[in-house]
Amino acid sequence: MATDFASGTFVVSDKREFVEPGHRQVLCLIATNVKLFCSTCGGREAFRPIWFSDITAELVREKVIHQKSLAKETFRISFGKNFQLFSLVFQCQRCQGLPEAFLVKRCELELFIEGRSPLEHVELPSYIPKHEKRWFRDAIVAFNPAKYSLRSSTFGLL
Repeated sequence: MATDFASGTFVVSDKREFVEPGHRQVLCLIATNVKLFCSTCGGREAFRPIWFSDITAELVREKVIHQKSLAKETFRISFGKNFQLFSLVFQCQRCQGLPEAFLVKRCELELFIEGRSPLEHVELPSYIPKHEKRWFRDAIVAFNPAKYSLRSSTFGLL
């Protein structure tokens, strides 16, 4: 059962996906509300998912469309069975300002944040001199790689 779980394709959704009895269970990465720093509001606010997609599935679908329409291979792409890329876009519920995007990579049972726009805001202690805060903040972001497992509190998985 654990090997089936690790090798299955995950579906991104904003709610749990249920299956009919007798069908294969759907593995679901649930995009829920998250608390992020909102530069417009000036603090940590609740952000809701406004868009998400499975990039690997889109690339495979696009390749098939190109091959059928051009009758030749336009690009090569191959993903391992346990590899997926997801894009997740969130928006502040308070100000409904510019959205924040995440690129999440799945390798077997681990999820990695491979990209984020904008970069995470780091709150600093007041004793850091004002003219050094930018450098200190950049050092903290660079030092802390974003790696999440399936037990992550940022992205729910059922």
